[in-house]
Amino acid sequence: MRIEGAVFINRRSGGRTAVYGDIVEGEIKKGMSLLIPFNPSFSMAVEIEAIEFIDIEIGKESRIGLVLKPEENPKEEFDFYYSLNFFGEVLDIGSA
Repeated sequence: MRIEGAVFINRRSGGRTAVYGDIVEGEIKKGMSLLIPFNPSFSMAVEIEAIEFIDIEIGKESRIGLVLKPEENPKEEFDFYYSLNFFGEVLDIGSA
C-alpha cells in the first residue's frame, strides 16, 4: 500500500491511528499486518484492526484507510508512527 498520510481518529472504544493511501496490488483484510521498515533488514508488524474509507478533506474523494490496532497508549503510538515519516512509501502487507 502506498501510504499518503496518517490521522488520529477518536472512537468510543478509544483513539486509533489510521494510515491512508492507495492499494498498489493484491488485497488487504482485517487481521493482516502492516509492515513498517526501520532499515532493510528490520521491520515492525502492526495488526490491521479495520479497513475504512477516510475523509481527509470535505468535498474531496475518500481515501482507503487502515485502522491500526493499538497496543497500549493510542496517542503515543500515533506520534511514534508519524515520526517514522513513511509517507509516500509503499509498505508491504503481511499475513497475521
